Amino acid sequence: MILDPPYNYLYRLSGPKGGVGPVFRIIAWTQGEAPITPKATRTPIVNPILRIWIQRLDRQTRAAYYDISAVRLQGQLIRYLATQSYVGKQFSVRAYGRKPLKIHGLNVEPIPG
Repeated sequence: MILDPPYNYLYRLSGPKGGVGPVFRIIAWTQGEAPITPKATRTPIVNPILRIWIQRLDRQTRAAYYDISAVRLQGQLIRYLATQSYVGKQFSVRAYGRKPLKIHGLNVEPIPG
């Protein structure tokens, strides 16, 4: 199933400008597909996407959801989503390395308070 646009891809810069991304809690989620246009070919391809509806915990934002295309990050998140063990936890994403070897890591902690 192709997810409805607009697409709001969650990505992290790596290298000197990298680091931990937004801190959020997950409210709901769905799986689907979305077109991605690689810079090298400029030809759209359809990739599996994990869409998560979120509440930012580090600052306010208009983003109601993030679309995640990184396969490793999807795999790390799906364990929490499929068992509903994401409730009461806060998440953030860190990027290591540079494309094409960039790896995303998931940080998971209990929500303070």
